[in-house]
Amino acid sequence: PGAYLLMDAKYAQNEDTAFHQALYVHATCISADEASGKRILDAGTKALDLLAGMPTVTSLFDEALATALARCVYTEGGCEHGILRGVPAGVLDVGTTVQLVPADLYPTVNRHAYLVGVRGGTAEVVFPIDARYSAPSRL
Repeated sequence: PGAYLLMDAKYAQNEDTAFHQALYVHATCISADEASGKRILDAGTKALDLLAGMPTVTSLFDEALATALARCVYTEGGCEHGILRGVPAGVLDVGTTVQLVPADLYPTVNRHAYLVGVRGGTAEVVFPIDARYSAPSRL
């Protein structure tokens, strides 16, 4: 019953929803192969559940980057990494952070110890994820 609150890629496909995406997994580009249009991200299956499908990639902070990434495809790169394919030359330098929208939020949330609530670019609250394990009471 909570998917509408945070959204995921599957739920967001509903055309009649009045809700907007609120759950993102932040990932950093750690390697770039300009010639092949491939970038390696530091978010693999430990950060995202891929059984329901691959996440979509965007940028919350750079509209031009979000537009350039809209046609890129995330593919599995193992536990620690994801592979972003189809990245145009000159886009997504090493060290750049992007946001991934999980296909299914429930198993993705269970991979993390905390959700960080952000409003207007400021972290306002940290929610421990008890479903994963007993998270420490403070950071």
